[in-house]
Amino acid sequence: MTKINEITGCIITIPKKIGWDDYEKELKMAFDFTHEMNYKIGFWPKVQPGQKCFVVHDGQIKGWMQITAIGKIKSGFVCTATGLKWAAGIYIKRSGPFNLLLNKIEMKGFRGLRYIYSDNGLGL
Repeated sequence: MTKINEITGCIITIPKKIGWDDYEKELKMAFDFTHEMNYKIGFWPKVQPGQKCFVVHDGQIKGWMQITAIGKIKSGFVCTATGLKWAAGIYIKRSGPFNLLLNKIEMKGFRGLRYIYSDNGLGL
């Protein structure tokens, strides 16, 4: 049973400079759990593997993926989809199908991570 004000997941923002079509290429690579998508954050989050990680892009919550792990990448890495280099740090790892939301939920973009609580009022 979910408690009132319990953290049930998180929300991250994908910058507008990353086109949704490009982001979908990464989503397709992770669809069958053979690849993971990483999102760098500056602290150890209060979310757990198995919870949902929602994605905001261009002013709306698009959908969610399952959090598969949270960990520190010590030497950084190069993204296999974009070729971008990412520094060492703490990352939320996500994999599996991307679950598109059927109803449009507007949300202004932000930096970092926000938590979703059981009584969020958004229906998430």
